[in-house]
Amino acid sequence: VAHHADFNMSANNAFSLCFQLKLDDLTTQYIIDKQGGTFAGWYVYTTSGNLVVASPDGSGWNGTTFTTGLTAGVTYRVQITYDGTDKRVYIDGSLFNTINDPYTLADSSVDIRFCGWTGGGLYMGGQLSDVRIFNDALTADEVTFVDTFGVSGTDPTTANLKGWWRMDE
Repeated sequence: VAHHADFNMSANNAFSLCFQLKLDDLTTQYIIDKQGGTFAGWYVYTTSGNLVVASPDGSGWNGTTFTTGLTAGVTYRVQITYDGTDKRVYIDGSLFNTINDPYTLADSSVDIRFCGWTGGGLYMGGQLSDVRIFNDALTADEVTFVDTFGVSGTDPTTANLKGWWRMDE
């Protein structure tokens, strides 16, 4: 997906990512990647069934690991939020864990890559669909709405929705 200023999260120092995921195996696999430059951007990957949400902390990459215990062959709806202080991971609409991780987001002008690393390799085997990017941290109620009903023209998450790829063609 081509870079757009809407995918830079530093203005709010917050973001949310929502997607549906089914892994073929539990090797290290990049799900969504927007890293580039000198410690700029963000990315999400899995390793041994755990989700890692990574972003720069000013001197290097800060990967926060959520010990989710994902199983190969099972479909999950995943929601990740960051409010400038805490990263939260929801699995199938329920809060899995909150990890305190304050830092300032740095923007990247690189394109977004689904199912692989921008540096090449570490491709995801499995299925990825219903990917949404928000430039604000969704509340628990908004996560529930997105998980249950999707996004309509009247729900509160629409204003901050910056990209939506259904991938259901």
